[in-house]
Amino acid sequence: MIKQDEPTIEDISILENVLVAAVDKGCRECGNLIFTYQAGLSIEKESKLYLFSVDCACGAEYVEILDARYFDDNGNEEE
Repeated sequence: MIKQDEPTIEDISILENVLVAAVDKGCRECGNLIFTYQAGLSIEKESKLYLFSVDCACGAEYVEILDARYFDDNGNEEE
């Protein structure tokens, strides 16, 4: 896939899949399944990062990279 500056349908699908798995695991500090979160996609010059930001009642606040895709020199996406 050639690098694009906007999220694709495939990007949204990847984010949904990794997000469901992360939410099912719960907070990495306390294991609680009730927490607030934000998810997003950061498209950089050489990569796409699928991000998960958590704020839990236990006081944990963190950001995880759930998945990453990289671009080769021709702009083609690699896993």
